[in-house]
Amino acid sequence: MTKKDIENIIKNQVRESNTLEFKQADALYNLARKQEDDINEFTKDITALANSSGGTIIYGIQEFPKGNNKGKAKRLSPIDKNKISVEWMEQIMNSRIQPRIQNYKIHEIDVDENKFVIAIDFKESITVHQANDKRYYKRFEFQSVKMDDWEIKSLVNRHNKPIIQEKIFIQKKPDYIIKQLTKLRAYDYELIIAIENTGNIMANYINCFLQIEKSAFKYIDFTNLEKTSLTDLFEISFSNKITRTITIQNNKFEIGSEYEPILPNSWRRLAVIPINKGFFKEEIEFDFFISTESTHSNQKYLTSELEIAKPNNT
Repeated sequence: MTKKDIENIIKNQVRESNTLEFKQADALYNLARKQEDDINEFTKDITALANSSGGTIIYGIQEFPKGNNKGKAKRLSPIDKNKISVEWMEQIMNSRIQPRIQNYKIHEIDVDENKFVIAIDFKESITVHQANDKRYYKRFEFQSVKMDDWEIKSLVNRHNKPIIQEKIFIQKKPDYIIKQLTKLRAYDYELIIAIENTGNIMANYINCFLQIEKSAFKYIDFTNLEKTSLTDLFEISFSNKITRTITIQNNKFEIGSEYEPILPNSWRRLAVIPINKGFFKEEIEFDFFISTESTHSNQKYLTSELEIAKPNNT
């Protein structure tokens, strides 16, 4: 985050959200008094973001307190470097929040001589964090509110589930394949679908479904794909299931199939779908669904917005 980013937030009167909160400098000056109420308020705001979907809290911006502009960035309220240090803030976070928050990054943005803005970015935590007042908070309707018992239990168990994210991009086939295999020239690109497990336990069962408009049919090679026709869509399905085979006297025999787990902090390609240029030249929308033994999610994509990676010609 830069000074320009801060200026744009104020210029465009960006509004607070469940992943963005503004605090003026007084919030940290009050904290410097080391009163329990001020420490409680500081740790409440910090833990609420970490316990929710993550986000950013910016110290040094004053928002409109009421009216139609309530919650929008109003003006700079920079922090005096002689009064507040980032190291001191981190000391309070590490000593007054249980368990410690791990996935965060602090940005110090100079906005004037001896004046700066502090922005703290949080990733979604894998557990739940308790504020200094021994309570648990979350972000809801742009505020930090107390969590219910069932919500706390759910977050405590969040680290016991795999965290699955898809990586979908387009890659051109290597030049040597295109040159040697004339048949593939019509489909000289590939839609790569990879799955990453960023959680702390392995994902045993992964099933994915790609639902796409039938108008995209002519751009995809379905030769080796499992496809189901729906009303005005078709669905391509794939998983981390692998088939075991043995070869006896040049004959291959299937001996069963099983799911091959994806370990924590690792990723794997689940599908490579042959396509041609028309696939990403048009505005084709598709939905992508992921289900595991304990989680599920879905995301919409536009083919024209997919990243096109360089081919690997080695």
